[in-house]
Parts: sequence; C-alpha cells; structure tokens
Amino acid sequence: MDLFHKPGEPIFLKESRAAQEKLRQLEALLPSAGEACREAVEQDIRLTKAGIAGEEQILFELRNSHLPLYVLHDLFIRDGDLTAQIDFVVITPKLNFFLECKNLFGNIQIGADGSFVRSLRTEGKTVREGIYSPVTQNERHMELVKTLRSKSMGPLRRSIFLSSFYDFNRPFVVLANPKTVLDAQQAPEDIRSQVIRADQLVRSIKESCQQSKEFSLSPQGTEKMARKLLSLHVEEPKDYTAKYREAAVRKEEGPSRRFGTQETAETLRCPWCGSALIQRNGKFGAFWGCSQFPNCRYARKL
Repeated sequence: MDLFHKPGEPIFLKESRAAQEKLRQLEALLPSAGEACREAVEQDIRLTKAGIAGEEQILFELRNSHLPLYVLHDLFIRDGDLTAQIDFVVITPKLNFFLECKNLFGNIQIGADGSFVRSLRTEGKTVREGIYSPVTQNERHMELVKTLRSKSMGPLRRSIFLSSFYDFNRPFVVLANPKTVLDAQQAPEDIRSQVIRADQLVRSIKESCQQSKEFSLSPQGTEKMARKLLSLHVEEPKDYTAKYREAAVRKEEGPSRRFGTQETAETLRCPWCGSALIQRNGKFGAFWGCSQFPNCRYARKL
C-alpha cells in the first residue's frame, strides 16, 4: 500500500506569526520615521506583506493536502554565530522537506550556471537583475541543521548520518506568486528539480516519496522525527525596527565618515538601515549599494 493511501491529515506542530509581528512593528514605526529612512521602512513593509502572502499560499496547500505529515513553520536555529530562518519543514514518513518560500515579483530565469535572474517591468521598461540564489540559501540552512543534529551523535552514527543526510532530507524552493513565470530550461537538473510553484508542492511531495527507496517510519516514528527537528528551534524576541532607530541616531549625531575615493565598503554604513555598503557596478557605472538589497535599496554614486 502506498504510504499516502493511509488515513491521516497534516499536523501543524509549530505555527508562527513572526511575519505579522514584524509588519505590526514596522507599521507602528512608519508615522514617526524620519525622511531619511521612511522610504526604506515602506519598502520593508511591502516586502513583509509579500512574504506573508507567500507563506499563506504554502499554508493553504499544506492544510489541504490530506497527507499524513507534520509541518514546522518558521524554524529559527543557531549554532554560535551561524543562524538560519527556515520557512517550512515538512516531515513525512519517508522524507523531510525543507521549503524556502519566495513570493517574488517579476519573472525568473535560471541560467546554465544556476544563477537566478529576475525580469521586472518598471516605468515602461524591462529591468533584469541578478538575485541571490534561494537554492544556495536553502542548502546553507540544511547544512546548519545537519551540523547541529550530528553534534550529539557518536563517531559511527555521525558518519552514517552525515553521508546519508540528503537521502532523507530534500530541499524545495517554492515560488508562491502565481503570476511569476519560471524559465528553468537551461538550469542544471539538480537545481531545476528543486524549484517549483506553490500549486505543484503537494504533487512534488507525493512524487518524491513514491520514488524514494528509503524505508517508511511508523506514525510514532514520524512524530518523533518532527519533534527532534522542532527541538532545534530557538525562541529569540526580535526588534525589527532597531536598525531604523539606530540609523536615525547616527544621523542626528552627524556622519562619522564622509564618502570619498579612499573609503572601503567596510568603513561605510547605509544611512537608511545602518547595514554595510558594498561596491556594485550598474548600467551607469560603479556605486555604493546597501548589502541588504533588495530589502533596502539605498544607493550612492562613487
């Protein structure tokens, strides 16, 4: 009997309202935001709303999957200075799925080298821009999970666990915006297979489990696995507006440095959000851009 023919419904072992809390904090800050950072706060609000809409789409698909699985929503893990914010972990009797949810505006093209390029229509023009690979982002999250879980194991068990980790754990990047057109024809197969649309999620989970040759856990074993992954979660209260208030304080105190030809990215800070600036090259030449792009779109010519 196929494992998904067994009776069972999804169980949400961890739910989250972190994004809603971030939105609440940002909207409360907006009326008092200074001119220098108001645009950045508004952009942050737009991105947060888009993120919430994307996660709601994934939640809808999982709630209506009618599959015997466990869902962990918004898992935050830490190992020293390394952290990972995982949108969803879905635990089934056969496989665990790590989902990176992206509600991206515009169309996405994945190149032969695995690079992601987004095309946007703005002011009557089509603008193409490279974006950080969500596949790489998801892989880094999973590597941190692998490291944390292996720490409490003995040498032999750790060796087996590390070598077989990706046999039992699979990554998916889920594009939640139904208007996004995905062009992955040139993408390497290992990357193309990871990027799916939200309406393909349940089918992709089913197909991956059906094709897997790994053994199936019992209902008790599946719950135990879900709770092991949940135990990695760390609750940390977050102030999503601190960077804007700190930037405002620095502005009132006056700039500690001026932009000049001898400055480096390490010495410069974004006046909107306080993050480091990095040197970029654009259509009109080199410029300083915020390292938090696209969350912050501050830019200044060299």
